Amino acid sequence: MRTIIQSFALGIIISTIILALVYFLHINNEQAENATELNEEDARELLEEKGYAVVLSSDYNDAIDQNESLKNEIITIEQQLDELKDELNQVNHSIENENNDEEIDSEETEVTGNEEVSQEDVDENEEIEEDERIDYVLTISRGMTSIDIWHLLYENNIIDNAEDFNRFLEQNGFSRRIQLGNNELHSHMDYTEIANVITN
Repeated sequence: MRTIIQSFALGIIISTIILALVYFLHINNEQAENATELNEEDARELLEEKGYAVVLSSDYNDAIDQNESLKNEIITIEQQLDELKDELNQVNHSIENENNDEEIDSEETEVTGNEEVSQEDVDENEEIEEDERIDYVLTISRGMTSIDIWHLLYENNIIDNAEDFNRFLEQNGFSRRIQLGNNELHSHMDYTEIANVITN
């Protein structure tokens, strides 16, 4: 009878040990899962506190795609700008050629005219030129470039050579110092005077 009781007691002890092991293993698994979840959240919070931005990989890939498309757009715009510059240079060149032809024609007319020019005629011409002065208010707004500015000045007859004026602005550093606002200009101003007005 004693052996039976000992066997029964031994069975109860073994069963208790097995149940205890199962119980503790189950609790340890749950704690490990909870610890993993807390660690991810804690890591995110810690990174955000330190000033880092936590971004999902899908959002990151979208941002890279947008960046690439913007780069392609910039390249396209630069190509269009280069084409417009070439066209403008061709127009300026043709206008210069026409002006040179007109000057040559007028010189030939003066040479063949056999008319003597008196001092009074010269004075009258100077007065006419003073009367022919063109006044213009140039409004420089946000987003305008030096190209836009010399294009407006050329169209309104304040400068006679857009390409030379642009080169003057670039070489003397005026193109980076252009200020916003209204600028009173006239056609008898030289490049330096105009540049000083639009950069002050």
